[in-house]
Amino acid sequence: MPYTELQQYDEAEKSFLESLSLAKKLDDEYGIAHQNGNLGELYFKISTNTDKSHNFDNTYTNIAKAIKHLKISIDKFESLGAIEDQKDYLVMLSDAYHLIGNYKNSLESFKEAKSLQDSIQNLENRKVIAELEVKQDLLNKQKEIEILSQEKEYQNQITTYLVLVGFLVTGIAIIIFYFLLKNKKAKRILEKNIQLREKTEEELRKNEIELKKHQNHLTRLVRERTKELEDEILQHKQTEHDLLDAIERTEVASKAKSVFLANMSHELRTPLVGILGYSELLTSILEDTDAIEMADGINRTGNRLLSTLSLVLDLARIESDKFEIELSEVDIIKQLKDTYQNFKAMALKKKLRLVLNVHAEEFYHTTDLSMLNVIMDNLVNNAIKFTHQGEITIESAVENIGENANLIIRVSDTGVGMKKTDVPLIFEEFKQLSEGFTKDFQGSGLGLSITKKFISLLGGNIKVESEPGNGSKFTISFPTKIKAVA
Repeated sequence: MPYTELQQYDEAEKSFLESLSLAKKLDDEYGIAHQNGNLGELYFKISTNTDKSHNFDNTYTNIAKAIKHLKISIDKFESLGAIEDQKDYLVMLSDAYHLIGNYKNSLESFKEAKSLQDSIQNLENRKVIAELEVKQDLLNKQKEIEILSQEKEYQNQITTYLVLVGFLVTGIAIIIFYFLLKNKKAKRILEKNIQLREKTEEELRKNEIELKKHQNHLTRLVRERTKELEDEILQHKQTEHDLLDAIERTEVASKAKSVFLANMSHELRTPLVGILGYSELLTSILEDTDAIEMADGINRTGNRLLSTLSLVLDLARIESDKFEIELSEVDIIKQLKDTYQNFKAMALKKKLRLVLNVHAEEFYHTTDLSMLNVIMDNLVNNAIKFTHQGEITIESAVENIGENANLIIRVSDTGVGMKKTDVPLIFEEFKQLSEGFTKDFQGSGLGLSITKKFISLLGGNIKVESEPGNGSKFTISFPTKIKAVA
């Protein structure tokens, strides 16, 4: 990876992406796994080598990319049985999680890498023992063959002797002499065989001693490794305990912060509402154009601050467990019409069409009215904000009429849209898509997060469909019972 080593990250990223694309076309599973691993390592190096002048979002984005590609690489290597590569990228994944403070996932990845390392070590040990056993078996077979060859030679000689005795039965003296001579020779052969057997047995004993030494060495290595693992496990347990303590302290601090903000809700909103009242009063009594414009600016800025403050306080109330849901029978159609009227002027100001399509004249649903208004205001406001031309549509419908009916509310636009991979990010607290065109849109990053929490508290769910340049569609679904339809 010369580009990466030279810190030419753009060239490295381009090279890896091209290689990944080629591997996918060739259906090369190893290539796909390696290139995803290279991309994960690249993004991890970018995030760790980034200057302090770079913002946190860029670092977090690179870490997120690194985690994504490392996970793909790990899964691929696992399916291919390449546990050595899987172990290496698990260690890198643990470091990536640690860098963003996700200590739980970091620890889990590290444990998995350690487990694979132990498996690799065990496989290597078994391989060494198996090789020694094979060598020993080969040596035994070879010696057996030599002994059998000698014995066969001896048997052949005995046969020869008997044949000669049959032919030379008349020459007893010669036969006896010959027999004695051959018997002496056979005795020498037998002695030689005995010596060979003893030599073979000595070599076998030496091999057994060597094998025993190696087994003892392996046993000692296993004990040492076991002790190291026990020490590491003890250290990890202590680290895990420290992490759990830190998480608990963080949760307590976050809870205290949320309770404080929830209790300060009235004290923070009241002065700001008073300022807005005075700014509106000034606008109505001032005659100077510049003064009126400044008063309008105060009013706009104040309203924006009040909106942001309300979102922060609502989030704090939810997190502090002091948020109470006030359920009542609400005419959903009337509320959608009110939302339409509230945002009609805002849409016209941007030369956009605001369309309302409802399924009935009236439809009653049990819900919290204020929470429903916040949900609709956030969705329609976002749709107008991210749409330059075209239209925004507010729709309602009822699916599966009967006991298991669902109320459907949908807000769609023809705006800038987003990538599928960015959809989960828009519901995170204080999260804004900071790359590309979305830098031009202001906001706190809380609206959609609170919207999703409110929908969940009301027993519903939200689905997002979007493509870059083709707009977005937000669909809300609430379980409902048919109250009245006109």
